[in-house]
Amino acid sequence: MGLKFSAALVVVAVLAGCAGRGPMGFGNAARPEDPTRTCNHGNAGDARFAPLRARTGTGMGGPTLAMRASKDTPTEEERRALNIWTVAYQSCVDMGRSFRAAYLTPAQAAWIEAHHSRTVGLVAKLYAGDITWGAYLDQRDALERDTDMGLASANEAAAQAQAAQANAEAARGLAIMRAIQASSPPPVVYQPVPVPPMPRTINCTTMPMGAGWTNTQCR
Repeated sequence: MGLKFSAALVVVAVLAGCAGRGPMGFGNAARPEDPTRTCNHGNAGDARFAPLRARTGTGMGGPTLAMRASKDTPTEEERRALNIWTVAYQSCVDMGRSFRAAYLTPAQAAWIEAHHSRTVGLVAKLYAGDITWGAYLDQRDALERDTDMGLASANEAAAQAQAAQANAEAARGLAIMRAIQASSPPPVVYQPVPVPPMPRTINCTTMPMGAGWTNTQCR
């Protein structure tokens, strides 16, 4: 399975950054979209999350320096929005779990599930006031980098397994072809029968020349 994962997928994007990662390919155009991604994209513009977008810079080109330096903890309004966001986020994650089990390798699915779980844990720390908005953004970035590295390793392993499978199938096909050829009777080769040359007829005529001599001519 092959896969490349989005590094900037919106996941009710205001908080999770890349947390809505989903499979991008292996060239399988017939594969459906990860329901988690579809769900999160649909929730990205929810008006209930406007206070959170103002803190994270979602839809505004990303967090500003002032947002990253913020020492503020969530206000009561922001805490209410965080609570609603978490419920929506977890609902989206649940929607795509069977999809990821069907289309991803266990390692790829495990990294995505771990990212989802760690994202909710990080939001819980923010909700409780244990970290500031600035610290949240820094830790979210670190979480995304860690997940990107893990997914890159899982993707490489999946690509190698796919290549090994393709090579094994090619080798099996070649072995079957050789077995069929070995069990088939040899082809009949028809050689032309050589035609002997026609014998040459020699006619000779002898004429007496007198005095005991003769003249013989052949043709």
